[in-house]
Amino acid sequence: MRPITLFFLFYCLLSFESSASTELIPFALPSGVKATPVALQQEERTSPLSFSLPRSDGPRGTRPHRLQVHGERQRFVLSMKGSKANLKRLSEAVARDHWSTLSAPPEESSLVARKFQPYGERWLVARADKQHVVVDLVERSVDPNDLKPPKDSDFDLVGRNLIVPLGLAPPLPDQTQVDNMDDFPFLSHFPGMELQVGQTSRSETAMEIQERVEGRGYRQIALRPPITTKVYYQPFPVQPIRLFNAYDRALRAVGWRTVDMDPGDISGRPYLIANFSRNGRNVWMKLEFDSVAMRVSVSEGLPIPR
Repeated sequence: MRPITLFFLFYCLLSFESSASTELIPFALPSGVKATPVALQQEERTSPLSFSLPRSDGPRGTRPHRLQVHGERQRFVLSMKGSKANLKRLSEAVARDHWSTLSAPPEESSLVARKFQPYGERWLVARADKQHVVVDLVERSVDPNDLKPPKDSDFDLVGRNLIVPLGLAPPLPDQTQVDNMDDFPFLSHFPGMELQVGQTSRSETAMEIQERVEGRGYRQIALRPPITTKVYYQPFPVQPIRLFNAYDRALRAVGWRTVDMDPGDISGRPYLIANFSRNGRNVWMKLEFDSVAMRVSVSEGLPIPR
């Protein structure tokens, strides 16, 4: 066999191995960078991926909030120094491959990105180690119906099933009724949303809100603690106003009133505040939306006098 033929076969073999190894990496890499898979224990492969995302906190800027994503987990070590500059290179590479970047350097110390698949989605979290960039990736399979927002007609239909009349629900201050593993006893979550198990929190600090007063603008009020908050992961991108309208109609249908609603066009903080003050109950609820999550905060009792 001629030397040139041997060289050609050797070149094809190398090209095949390179191509095969590239296809095994489920995310785009910067030019010249290699990714080495890291073997994980079974417990690590199935444990949720936990990370922080910046969340708008009004005039105070942003503050981090935690999210968890369940699915099949993988880990890779990249052949690049652990630095924000290299995280930025990775961020640019995945963005070119149609990933949505939710948190990236230089503003943040880690990269969080998300990409929809035909029957699921992928989440990527990259952190700069001392010597390398380490990437955790979760592949999440979901019902195809949850990958797109419901039709307009579905919002009205589903909205009727979101709310349980408070006359049938126990008072909230009883700790036994604030289940860390389930919804509030009187409010279901919108189909496709996923309760962040373990994320239920109770604050003993009053929550400041504003109430719209007809013809007089707004008045500031403080809701009594404890303030109980649950976090829901949102698996499809949808305009907050559509969810607001579904919850607003459903709440008002069973006796709640809308205290204030802001689609976020101006403030950048979409929220809905509602109150139920009948049958001896006085429950206040604030729903806040951002790009990937909904937070529901609830207080029961008369507002604190000002």
